[in-house]
Amino acid sequence: MTALRVLRCGLVAALIGLSLLGSIPSTQAATPLTFSGSVGTFLSNTVWTYVDTDSYTVYAEAGQTVTLDLVYSGSCGFASARLDTSIGTVVGSLNLPPGGGSGYVTFNGTQTYSRVMPSSGAVEISVTINSITLGGIPSGCSFLYDMTVTGATLTSPVSDDPVLAAEEAAGLARVHDSSLPVVIYTPAVANDTPFIDIRDLTGVPLLYVSAKELLALPDFPVKNTLIARDGLVSVYKLTTGEYQVNVGPLTDGKVHVIIFDGIPRTHTYGYTFSYP
Repeated sequence: MTALRVLRCGLVAALIGLSLLGSIPSTQAATPLTFSGSVGTFLSNTVWTYVDTDSYTVYAEAGQTVTLDLVYSGSCGFASARLDTSIGTVVGSLNLPPGGGSGYVTFNGTQTYSRVMPSSGAVEISVTINSITLGGIPSGCSFLYDMTVTGATLTSPVSDDPVLAAEEAAGLARVHDSSLPVVIYTPAVANDTPFIDIRDLTGVPLLYVSAKELLALPDFPVKNTLIARDGLVSVYKLTTGEYQVNVGPLTDGKVHVIIFDGIPRTHTYGYTFSYP
């Protein structure tokens, strides 16, 4: 292990300990943010479960009201699903199709959700579709959305959050996903020494992918490529140029998957599935 690697490992462990500290509210102004995307489900049989998530990391202050305006459309084919919308935690659920029905059903509509933030720092905005089977018929629903978020920013108020300030000073960025039982670190800015550092929630190292391994990969592999695996954690580079981390199967049989678009990431999405 190189001196640089040892330094980074110690730094990450210190940062995880620092996360137990509180943060101080600031007066940073927040302008509306917009996000667009789609999530969907399909089951090959009635015993599989499938969850698809799009998530975005924003920053808000304690006492600030974060509001999410959701405009959506989509369809369900002989199926139904539930959509959960989160502002750090689930703030609303929607049945798909919203008015019920059977066969092939299209839908559209709007929803507005708000939450007063209990603390300052990173907040995960997400939409998650959960498949539901009907009478033994596999579920298949697609959901397209546009979101406008007010009361939050894309830039962290690092001077008011000791965890974020320390991570930024160390050149680290987290790949956020609240469903993951791990923490994923990458460099905070694009540089010549990318890495993927995966740890458990207490800071114990699980898997490390070095710059040498990452830079040896093509920008767009001809097939999805396993980069590294250790125990229940696997890292892939996809044909799209994205990176994928799988965790599991865990004791409940579930495998958690998160996909991010680059190092550092600007967008993440993922899903959870379980074996029969």
